[in-house]
Amino acid sequence: MESTVLPELSVVIPSYNEQATLPATVGQLVRILDGVAYEIVLVNNGSRDATAQVIDELKGKYGNIVRVDVQDNVGWGDGVIKGCAKARG
Repeated sequence: MESTVLPELSVVIPSYNEQATLPATVGQLVRILDGVAYEIVLVNNGSRDATAQVIDELKGKYGNIVRVDVQDNVGWGDGVIKGCAKARG
């Protein structure tokens, strides 16, 4: 269930086969954004690895993660557009 409180900032990250890098990237963002009402929109941009599962784990750990799934990767820009469409900040 999404919070009814709107974040001040949304960070959109399109992710294609990023299972290895997402935990460190999101961990750094969480530290940097401490004190800001934010959400991190992670777009599973047609990944063929465990990116979707990693996003779910990060959502469980941090709570302010939004997962967006794109079935077929048609490019970075499409991932950005789909992520921005779900962003609330």
